[in-house]
Amino acid sequence: MTVIVNRSGRRIFAVAASLASILCVASTHAAAPEPFIATRFSYADGDNVPQKVKDECRFDQVLNESVDKFSAKRRTVVFAQSSEEFASSKRQLDFSIADWNSHEWRGGMARPGSLLTFDIKLLIDGQVVKETKKPIRTGRGFGACSRVEKIAEAAAKFVVVWTGRQRL
Repeated sequence: MTVIVNRSGRRIFAVAASLASILCVASTHAAAPEPFIATRFSYADGDNVPQKVKDECRFDQVLNESVDKFSAKRRTVVFAQSSEEFASSKRQLDFSIADWNSHEWRGGMARPGSLLTFDIKLLIDGQVVKETKKPIRTGRGFGACSRVEKIAEAAAKFVVVWTGRQRL
């Protein structure tokens, strides 16, 4: 133990430590896991998305751009450059819309809201290892396009954060 006296004359007791242990702090963090590979979102045949929304809204574009934006820092989700790259990847992310309601009326609402439910699956070697359904609702925004684009951004953030929390 070392005794140090400060300016006011008080003695301060400090534990002696080598300079090397103070300057060279070992990191205990493990390397970041490999990201999950996903295909860019596009509307599927037979989905219940209204044709008007497909034609007029930027839902798919906002969703894809938001996944890129939120995953840039975390690198938990990376879009495949081709369908071959996606098919050959060991760690895959599959997310789709399970339920779509762009005009939802609930009690006491002055205007409709939107509710989309996303189905998110993480696959390793083709086997589903984790999955969840995430309903996202908003009443903010004027018009269906504004609402579903806000939902797209929220869904992208959820997918990136949720995927990053899984220890697989």
